[in-house]
Amino acid sequence: MTDKKSKLQARLSPKAQAAISEMLTELYVIEPNLILNTSKFVSFLLSEYKEKQFDKSKDSIAHHFRDKRKDAKSKLSSLTEEELEAAIKYLTKIKKVSPPNP
Repeated sequence: MTDKKSKLQARLSPKAQAAISEMLTELYVIEPNLILNTSKFVSFLLSEYKEKQFDKSKDSIAHHFRDKRKDAKSKLSSLTEEELEAAIKYLTKIKKVSPPNP
């Protein structure tokens, strides 16, 4: 990021929007005079998460959001011809053995 103060915008999924709304509602029940809005709350949550949890979670996050197609293509392209033939035979065998759908 640059030295200039920049605004990043993120679109939250409906599930995330509902979660934020529910959490804010619960906080206002505890303390009705909060000086807190959705943007401030999300900023707080992200800052806290980055400081306390991100380092522990980043490998899992990267794995979850990796491009599986690109990863598979890369791995397939690095196989030798013998390894590729073995993989094809294995996949064919699995397809024949897989149980029927109920």
